[in-house]
Amino acid sequence: MLFKERLCKIAQELNIAPFANESDVSVKARLFYSIAGRWALACLWNDDQQETVSAESVSNTIWDCLEAFLCMSPETCQQFRNVKLGDVAKRISQQYRQTGYFYEKAYRVGVPAFTQANVDDCYFLRGIPPGFSCKMSGLGPYCIGSGNAETDSISLEEMFHCLPFPIQKWWKKFQAMQRFHIVEEWHSFEFLQKDIHIGTKWWKSQPDVDGAVSLTRTNSVPSQEYYLYRFSNGVMQISDTLPNWQTEHLEYCRIAAAIMQENGTPPRIYTEDASGSKKIKLQYLLPPPEQNFFELYSWPLDFTEFGADSSKNSEFHLKVNRVMAGEVYPAFRKFASRLGYHFEEDK
Repeated sequence: MLFKERLCKIAQELNIAPFANESDVSVKARLFYSIAGRWALACLWNDDQQETVSAESVSNTIWDCLEAFLCMSPETCQQFRNVKLGDVAKRISQQYRQTGYFYEKAYRVGVPAFTQANVDDCYFLRGIPPGFSCKMSGLGPYCIGSGNAETDSISLEEMFHCLPFPIQKWWKKFQAMQRFHIVEEWHSFEFLQKDIHIGTKWWKSQPDVDGAVSLTRTNSVPSQEYYLYRFSNGVMQISDTLPNWQTEHLEYCRIAAAIMQENGTPPRIYTEDASGSKKIKLQYLLPPPEQNFFELYSWPLDFTEFGADSSKNSEFHLKVNRVMAGEVYPAFRKFASRLGYHFEEDK
């Protein structure tokens, strides 16, 4: 009984409540996931005056936290069936590294400077000390109404390195920087599918012939090269090779989103109200900075997709099927809309 009462108190403190028709074990899995995140952030503050701690020790702390809670709530283990907790711990650590919540230095991690971003009185927090009172959406700490009065707020775009203006403004400038030349052979290329639906492949074997600028890449995995192209009247023109930093690790999703919006077929984000939370399904991945924010401030809809034997398709589902706190959702909607993604909301 004491454990159950303590869980209820922690859930209230972190503002984690069951959404409509959510099972008790499902909300516990989300709660344990968020608690493990708080433990990970807290363990960066050590007592031996060192600025950093071992990255391995942080992963072990997350693992130990999840294992301890699942031992006290064995019925919740079904939510993590066929999942190695060490893999979950590594994913949580990776999520914090990618978003700047862990300061990295030579296989060690430390506390970043305290930072807060304010979006309509929802404060997104980084570098919080142990015991700092805040809510959690997934692994992301936030508070409502007032942040730290002693610290100036920055924009969410600056905090997460997201695009601060509409994507079409960026796209026009990006196109203007390219030089095109005619090529005679293009059968070793694959071409962006501009009108996608869930389940549709992102790339196709034939180019669009409407003369509009689109994206192509060589089909030689893993050393693929990306180009812009335009094809009309039987003539194929491509740009110089795009730099790796603009295309690798799914950075090309920014270019793709701009092309889809210009084509009138923007990638969609499907949402559903869920009693104070939002169920979200991405039709297309976001560019890495925005995708990292999305995954940090949300929970997986299905934790079993962390499984070591999960397929590439499961990895994709883990990234696109999420649940987000309703208080955080408006900020996400704002910058995803700026990227040209179209929201379809089921209320």
